[in-house]
Amino acid sequence: MSRSGGACIWLLVIVLFGFVILILWLILRPSAPSYAIVDLSIPNLNGTENTTILFGLEVSNPNLGGGVYYSDMNVTVYLFDENAGSMTMPSFYQGHQKTTSLRGRVDAGRRLSEAVVRAVANGTTKLTMGLVTRVRYKTLWWWSKVHGIVEQARVPVGKDGKVGRVKMHRISSRKPKSRTRRKRKSRILGG
Repeated sequence: MSRSGGACIWLLVIVLFGFVILILWLILRPSAPSYAIVDLSIPNLNGTENTTILFGLEVSNPNLGGGVYYSDMNVTVYLFDENAGSMTMPSFYQGHQKTTSLRGRVDAGRRLSEAVVRAVANGTTKLTMGLVTRVRYKTLWWWSKVHGIVEQARVPVGKDGKVGRVKMHRISSRKPKSRTRRKRKSRILGG
């Protein structure tokens, strides 16, 4: 066998090995879980009692080759940009390609009770639900570092005090760069 034939075989082995590594990386790379509010109701809309907001949350793990460990989830409900209440859901582990349904309850108290009753009666209620948690991904025998997740959804509530399924969306947690740092960088580059 000539030297050029041996070099071609080694080059082919390296390319195939790189291709296998790329395919494994694409399959095993963790994807962020998705969150959806599957139902929400405000059962006591008489305005004399504390307002209780009941909700159902669906958490889906789309990962093919790994599970997700969720630390405690903090769920906060806002009415007209005012904090109506919050609750903490306990931590749990979710296997690959699984969906978990969670139920929660937020007591808004009497302070917002009348505002909620008026807004629901007018059909103008837009609750905002926020979710904050930290996750770790498990792929085969390897655990990832901790990732912070901040999700939010605007939830339109009907006159009956109920809502259907609403998907939550990720909020960017990156801090904006300061202007002084950009100016300093442009001075260094001569711009």
